[in-house]
Amino acid sequence: MGKAKTIHSVSGKLGPLIYYEMNGKQYVRTAPTKVRQPNTAAQLGNKRRFGLATTLASQIYKQFETWFIETDDVSKRAYNQLQSSIQKTGIKGTAPDLEYDWDSMVLTTGTAVQPEFSYADSVLTWSVLDDKKAIKDLVIVVGIETETLTIKKWIDLQNKGKLLFPIEDGFVYYVFRTYSKNGKVFVSSSVKVDFEKVY
Repeated sequence: MGKAKTIHSVSGKLGPLIYYEMNGKQYVRTAPTKVRQPNTAAQLGNKRRFGLATTLASQIYKQFETWFIETDDVSKRAYNQLQSSIQKTGIKGTAPDLEYDWDSMVLTTGTAVQPEFSYADSVLTWSVLDDKKAIKDLVIVVGIETETLTIKKWIDLQNKGKLLFPIEDGFVYYVFRTYSKNGKVFVSSSVKVDFEKVY
């Protein structure tokens, strides 16, 4: 990258060079060479896997706005970790026939939460027996409609250990919790709720 000193403002590609302005100064750099993508089966599979993970991560992340800001890996943004976790755990099949794997998917990584669940009369109740501080944290349930990726969320803002919501056909549900550490908000690893086992 070099600085361009001209009496006229120049921008865009001129031959093998690209002129651009940044912070009020003009620079010039060489244009990148064209890279051919052979689009092998493996590459197409990776693109498809990345696309599926990104789509779902974007839908979930939109529901939590700015407070969903940190996870255990402070070197990455929460969104990047969410996308990466879905890509690694929540996609199955071989290219190009890939799909979401709801049974093995982990939405969030971090310190594992080991809750005990019960569900009756549309109320999900939990306890975290191995964590005395859990009552001070927020417990969150995320429902994902598997066809349209419609996202619903429920948050136990009053730390009562229970949430009221109906189980809907076509949805899968995951629970995780947030907790405070060194003045930052973190999230635990998510756990899929199998309602057939918690009645």
